[in-house]
Amino acid sequence: MKRKSKGKGIFLGIAVVLAAFLISYYFFSIKDPVITGYETFQKLPREKHVIFTVRNDRPIKSVTVSVVQGLRHVTVIDDKNVGKEKSYDILLQPRHFAIEDGKANVLIDARSSLFSNTKISINSTVDTVPPVIKQVTSTPFVREGSAGAVKARVLGAESVYVKMGSYEFPMSGSCDGQKDVYCTLFPVPLSVSPGTELQVVVDDGNDNYRSEKLDTAIGSKKFRQSKIDVTDKFIERHIVPLLGKADKGLSEVAAFRKVNETWRRQDNSEIAEIGQHSEGDRLWRGRFMQLRGSRVFARFGDKRDYYYHGEKISTSRHLGYDLASYKHAPVTAANDGIVVYVGDLQIYGRAVIVDHGFGLMSLYGHMSKTSVRAGEHVAKGQVIGRTGNTGLALGDHLHFGIYVHGVPVNPLDWWDPNWIRIKIMGVLSS
Repeated sequence: MKRKSKGKGIFLGIAVVLAAFLISYYFFSIKDPVITGYETFQKLPREKHVIFTVRNDRPIKSVTVSVVQGLRHVTVIDDKNVGKEKSYDILLQPRHFAIEDGKANVLIDARSSLFSNTKISINSTVDTVPPVIKQVTSTPFVREGSAGAVKARVLGAESVYVKMGSYEFPMSGSCDGQKDVYCTLFPVPLSVSPGTELQVVVDDGNDNYRSEKLDTAIGSKKFRQSKIDVTDKFIERHIVPLLGKADKGLSEVAAFRKVNETWRRQDNSEIAEIGQHSEGDRLWRGRFMQLRGSRVFARFGDKRDYYYHGEKISTSRHLGYDLASYKHAPVTAANDGIVVYVGDLQIYGRAVIVDHGFGLMSLYGHMSKTSVRAGEHVAKGQVIGRTGNTGLALGDHLHFGIYVHGVPVNPLDWWDPNWIRIKIMGVLSS
């Protein structure tokens, strides 16, 4: 009898241990639901789409979202039998729930079982009042490839920008020292269609936006188009020497396309990135200087189609002016500014970029020598280097470009004091 009792005791003990193990395994293997994207609840403007996701290894039985402010408790979501994963897109409008501007709490509760649930409390700022646009002035008519100016008086804004199709150009709050007054220049890219609408958009930092259409019309402009025959001799003399060892096996056409298209695209991308970091103050004064004693060999906007043995193989757009004087002629800064780039680009060779503020920059390419460094302030007429034929250049000359927020525009405008006075300063000084 004792032996049987002892056996039963051992069996019972093993069963208890095994049950305890299984129970422990069950509870410790349970994972709580994961909630992502809830940070967007921190700011609650007048109207906002808030997107967040809940997921778990086990089915989620319920998800609730509530907004709490004082004694007011509003349930926004009460969802059952959710499944293992679900994304929510909520249109939150605090005023519809009688939630006032100020502080509030957003509570999210995702529950899979009695022992598996996640609760998150988010401290939110409710702000439903958008900024105010008091007055806007802009250049009334701008052609493609040119530029204009905008000046706006805005109250309660954290950021202000000009919107043109998919483009956004930031406005500076340092507009000649005037409080609540924002200014900027805006380009009209060659890719923008005439008639495209421009707007000033203001944001208070809490996702409350207000916009106002600009009284600016965009017109078309005709540019020269040329057909250029690319010969084997040209490729051998001007393209192949630019390529590295890894590209030596390329065909003539592939070699030309790499330099003319890939390199050009990379240069444009790098210049566009540099153009996003301009001084918020206007640094330039008066008209811009053309290379002294120079002749024009190529103009802005020229369209070029390239043919090889009668077949069209590539295209390009000339984004500046090619100016030639004499070999290694001194290159001077076109206007006052700060040097933001000194280095080697692929198409433009040895180059200098000067920032003139409000998004306006000038580019000097194909130089044989540079005599300034990044961060240096330069004055109009100061020598910054010498002309050359570095990069894709067929002879000693200067490629001169003007960019607004990284977008190329016509330098011819900026050499014209009347154009600057009417189109630009007529707005900025209003």
